[in-house]
Amino acid sequence: MGLRIEIHSVDDTALLLVAGEFDVSSTSHLMMVVAATRARHIRLSLSHVTFMDAAGLTALVRIAHRTESLLLLDPAPSVMRLLELTRMHNHFAYRWTDLAHFTNAALPSVRSEAHHASAGVAVPEPR
Repeated sequence: MGLRIEIHSVDDTALLLVAGEFDVSSTSHLMMVVAATRARHIRLSLSHVTFMDAAGLTALVRIAHRTESLLLLDPAPSVMRLLELTRMHNHFAYRWTDLAHFTNAALPSVRSEAHHASAGVAVPEPR
């Protein structure tokens, strides 16, 4: 099936709608797309990811370290399962939205997350 990526950019924020298999065969494509956006803030909509392996997880960590912030939007159950099994779920910021029908409207406001200083990974602010 491969990985499909749709890109929406506003200023220094890029929203990437990701669908399909996020694995060793597709991570380099995603990394190239992220680099090409030149965005400081990356929002990955992962609701349509059908499979993710350790290479996909590694790509998420690399993106988090190379950008000012990474926010995972609507991670699919398969994504959350891998993050929880590897105990990496606490190292990322999440937001559950209704982006399933996202169009070219303005990006949602997502700049309120704090940053974990030692790892450079965005984590949610306490409520």
